Amino acid sequence: MPNIPLALVPGHIGAQSDAEIRRNILEVTTQQVIDNLTRAPAAAGEQSEPGPRDIVVKGGFREVNRYFYEHELSDGLPIVPPTREEIESFLRFTGRDPDEILGVLLPDRRAATIWSVAVNGVMAGCRPEYMPILIAAIEAMCDPEYGVEHSGNTPGGDTLIILNGPIIKQLGFNYTQGAMRDGFLPNTAVGRFWRLYLRNGLKLGKEHFVAAIALSNVWATSVPAVSMARFDLVGGTDFVASLLALIPAFAGLAMGQRLRGCINEDLFRKVLAAVLFLIGLNLMRKALG
Repeated sequence: MPNIPLALVPGHIGAQSDAEIRRNILEVTTQQVIDNLTRAPAAAGEQSEPGPRDIVVKGGFREVNRYFYEHELSDGLPIVPPTREEIESFLRFTGRDPDEILGVLLPDRRAATIWSVAVNGVMAGCRPEYMPILIAAIEAMCDPEYGVEHSGNTPGGDTLIILNGPIIKQLGFNYTQGAMRDGFLPNTAVGRFWRLYLRNGLKLGKEHFVAAIALSNVWATSVPAVSMARFDLVGGTDFVASLLALIPAFAGLAMGQRLRGCINEDLFRKVLAAVLFLIGLNLMRKALG
């Protein structure tokens, strides 16, 4: 419904007091609700989209990239043109139907398909063998518990993707020191794929990603792959190592959330900085020892 009437609350409610929110709703939003209920909406404009397999542009590398940039189909950086040949090379790494719907993405209830995963994987510079990881990532994005419709919100967080197990070695992910730095194709390309899919799968343009999370783009393009087996902290099979590697990650998340609920934000940041400092010292001691 492209012409559905909206009643907006001015500003961002997360930065307003209860009194400000109440005043804005009564003085602005309520009148918009009344107007929307008593007036016919404006006529909807013609909005058509190409089909999943339509060729939208022909030309060389520059022409393709110019088209994708001008139509907000890229993240502003050059993309790999998603030709049919490239897309099909990705599809060969999954036995699933290209038209299979992985889920429905809010807020516009757009279908996420295997085909669209391959298209955005090509654009992000991924290798075809990353396809199983890309599919798993979008299945997580479609999970209602994730809440993808909140992507780009000022108070919202960015996504952390953690991989563990033998696959990180097989695909060449960086999982040792400096796991968040760039310069490693799997880490960077998979992170870029996630952000591209937010843009193209949800149709979130640059106006939806506000300046408050601009810094997090750097983190979004680095996917930390963690394996405790690399440091000989656990034994047994790769499968057991993969399971055990998840324990400290989830334990740390649970403890962090519990701690954050008990202390104020400023103190929490100081405690977090101190903990990270101590961890860094311990890693340096082991490296030099």
